[in-house]
Formats: sequence, structure tokens, C-alpha cells
Amino acid sequence: MAIPTKDVLLAPYATNWNTRIATGFATFGLTSVQAAAYTAVYTPWNDAYVELVDARTAGMRSEELTSNKDTAKAAMLPILRELYAIVQASLTVSDGNKNLLGVKVRSSQPSPSPAPGPVSNFKAEINGDGSLTIRWKSDNPAGTSGTLYQVWRKIGTGAFEYCGGTGSKFYVDDSVPAGAVSITYQLQAVRSTAVGPWSQFNVNFSTGSGGGATVVEEQPAKLAA
Repeated sequence: MAIPTKDVLLAPYATNWNTRIATGFATFGLTSVQAAAYTAVYTPWNDAYVELVDARTAGMRSEELTSNKDTAKAAMLPILRELYAIVQASLTVSDGNKNLLGVKVRSSQPSPSPAPGPVSNFKAEINGDGSLTIRWKSDNPAGTSGTLYQVWRKIGTGAFEYCGGTGSKFYVDDSVPAGAVSITYQLQAVRSTAVGPWSQFNVNFSTGSGGGATVVEEQPAKLAA
């Protein structure tokens, strides 16, 4: 089953995901961080959707409530799609557990395409508006398509947080805190049938008159549970 797009179908589907992975994330090949990231976007969407439905049941029409629901939905769907791809590609999650989440079980293929390669050649550049553009390279097997890149970050010694996904090999981080000394990014290539390894990079910000950012590539690291 594909992820529904109509709200009336998406509501029970998204709720089922949140209920199952909130405490049983490992059963579905996910980490606690990934489960928490989904809950963080599911909850505001569900609240906005319920509020809109209640208003319409009472005979009220509200453009504001509709806009709130659509905005929350736009924030939730990319993360749901990426987690869907991870579960679908997992070789350790049983077909039965995939079905519990409404994930389509792909038929076995005699020669599956290799997983995407690790992210490398990471570069960072500070933009005039204070945002940070990060770029990288990643080798993908010939004949494959639809690769997405998950971007996570942590500021200094804080916890990792989900930034977003992109189909390009660059990402503009427009929420870099003023005065940040260092940011650690973790990136992973994801395809519907396979996932690549995590790669981790540290961006150090210069404090001299010229400013700037330097990048230190660290050993590939798996996202902490």
C-alpha cells in the first residue's frame, strides 16, 4: 500500500504508524531518534486535522484551520515517506511487520541493486544571509534512481535533530544559530529498495575577522538510537 494523500485515509494511516513505532521502533528497523522525529511532525498535523474536522462537523468553515492542517501535512509527509522507504528496504523487518505499517512488500528480485554509496567530499559554505550551504558526493549504482538524502544535525554537544530530506546533493541550512561554534551533520542516502551507510561531518566556524567555516570529515557513524 502506498502512503495515502487524502486526509480521510491519511489520518488512520499516519496514526497507525505513530502508535506502532513510538515504542516498537526496533521491530520496524528504525531508531528511537527516527521515531521521535516522526512523532514531532505527526502530532501537530493530527491536532490540526482533528480541529478542522470538528469545526466542519459544527458547520464552521475556516481558511485558517485548513491552512494550518495543510502546513502541518507538508511537514509530516517527507519524513513519513523516508521512514517508509527505510522499512520497505529493510532485510531484517518481516513481511508481516511491514504489512502492519501498511508498507508494500516488494517481491524478491534475483539481482537486487546495491545500496547507495556513503556520502563523501563534504563541503560547507556560509551564505550572505547567514545560512549554510552543504554539498557532498555519493556514488549510486548504475541504473538506479530516486535516491534521497536524509540530513540530521546537532549544534555543539546537543542532540541530533532531523533537518529534512533532499533529492539533490546539496542542502541549505537556513536555521544556523547565531554564534554557533560547530555543527555536526549526519547524512544517509536512501532509496526505496536499499539504504546507504551514515556519514558524519563536523563544521567548525572561524571566529576571526574573516569568519568562514572549515570542515572536518569524521569516520562514518550510525545514527545513535
